[in-house]
Amino acid sequence: MLDNVDKILKMRDRTPAWLCRQAGVHRCNYSLIKKGQQKLSNNLMDKFSKILGINKDVLFPNNNQES
Repeated sequence: MLDNVDKILKMRDRTPAWLCRQAGVHRCNYSLIKKGQQKLSNNLMDKFSKILGINKDVLFPNNNQES
């Protein structure tokens, strides 16, 4: 679910820790989402999209979940 986010971060020479600080979430939540142990909420998708300046539908093209 976070593959596109990771690619964008790498292209911009940023880390998931940086993104989490900007979004006001703990880095461990990012890891849990990446491992599939926690759902990625619409709220967090909105935050990540806004911070990265990329439309949510482009950043998360396979988003079929409700939150």
